[in-house]
Amino acid sequence: MDTRDLTEVVEDARQRQRDTVRWYLFFAVGVLGVGIVILAIALFVPKSLVPADQKWLVTLGGTFITSLCSFPLHQVTAARNRLGTLGLLERLIDKAAARGEPVDPRIEERILKILET
Repeated sequence: MDTRDLTEVVEDARQRQRDTVRWYLFFAVGVLGVGIVILAIALFVPKSLVPADQKWLVTLGGTFITSLCSFPLHQVTAARNRLGTLGLLERLIDKAAARGEPVDPRIEERILKILET
């Protein structure tokens, strides 16, 4: 594969990994925010505005907050690790291109292995 093509593939893969981490964190913050808002409504809004028993609101807000226990932290860490590895491989490709040498086939194999996961 040409050096420019490899660089484009690596940059595209890095962008996808950044997006993956960003979406996971956005989801976690969103779920936490919804839970906190529901709990705030249950605890701080006067009972005259929320006429029913407020216990179900506390339960619902707690459920949202507790759902963060199932947050896929291992997937986020794996995506960040792949991001770092892809950055290192990109630097190795750039160094080879600056010296005018062909890219080591092991680098291409490693990139393909990362893209498969």
